[in-house]
Amino acid sequence: MANLSEMKTVSDQAAITDIYVLYLDDESHSFDGQTDKLLFPTTEAEVAAVLKHAYENGTPVTIQGARTGITGAAVPMGGITINLEKMDEMLFMEYSTDEGLYSIGGQAGVILETLAKAITTKALDELKGKGTPRQQEALKQFLNESDSYFFPIDPTEMTALLGGIVACNASGARTFKHGAVRNWVRRLRVVLA
Repeated sequence: MANLSEMKTVSDQAAITDIYVLYLDDESHSFDGQTDKLLFPTTEAEVAAVLKHAYENGTPVTIQGARTGITGAAVPMGGITINLEKMDEMLFMEYSTDEGLYSIGGQAGVILETLAKAITTKALDELKGKGTPRQQEALKQFLNESDSYFFPIDPTEMTALLGGIVACNASGARTFKHGAVRNWVRRLRVVLA
């Protein structure tokens, strides 16, 4: 069970509308959102506990990442807002012998630009010692290869978060050659209320 008292929580309306006002809108700047409470979880357990509480109390929930979209999907209209930007860990690397492809697992708050740069420069120290022995071997193999790699997804906003690009199936110019985000997702961990 998550200790929710340790999670960053903002419920003071003056603070929300002053200091945290950017969390009430998205990149379009076309919306005037409102929220009763703004939460910044760092673990899946915290997200699960908040969603369970919200479900049991009939409280609406808005999940948001970097709010780089322009459709209002991340703009809260009351209830609880869960912002996932603090869930920013890369978790493991895997290799599929069937596809001949590497994949990286990460939390929803991983910044796309950070992930893309880590792949192209092979600066993946964050992954060392993480995951199963098989995943650690995949990372070692990746780092020892002389081949160059890149993240095939390039939405227009590189400050978007991994969870957001998956949720919105974000795309960019490379979509024509490499396909949409959904083509690159190998598995998801989700919380259902």
